Amino acid sequence: MTHGEYEQLKQQAHARAERQLKLDLEAIERVYRIGQDAVQLTIGGLSSPAGRRKRRKSKRKGRGWLLDAMRVFLGASNGKFTFPEARTTLHEQTGRPIVRGSLKSAFKTLIESGEMQVLRKAVGRTPGEYRKA
Repeated sequence: MTHGEYEQLKQQAHARAERQLKLDLEAIERVYRIGQDAVQLTIGGLSSPAGRRKRRKSKRKGRGWLLDAMRVFLGASNGKFTFPEARTTLHEQTGRPIVRGSLKSAFKTLIESGEMQVLRKAVGRTPGEYRKA
């Protein structure tokens, strides 16, 4: 390798390293700015009304329908029931898909308010048993 080739390779390596350094620094800056924007949003740092987004009203009508349907189900039930039984019955009565997480929240709300009692907690794949209080 001649001295000229050595110098050329050295310059190419420096140029590649500078390009990579520039890209790394830009990425770090971008991440930092995103973090600062998130901090401002959580603190309420958007002080100008022009900078704030207006909340759109929910297009979902009838929020809380599952809890109401659960209360009707409780009124009609005479004995014990399980989570899967309640889910199936509610789906048949309402014709709407019943999301497990939403039904679980409804169960929790009704238990905490004293409208429903837990007879046996769910264990593994065995569903828990509940009844109207």
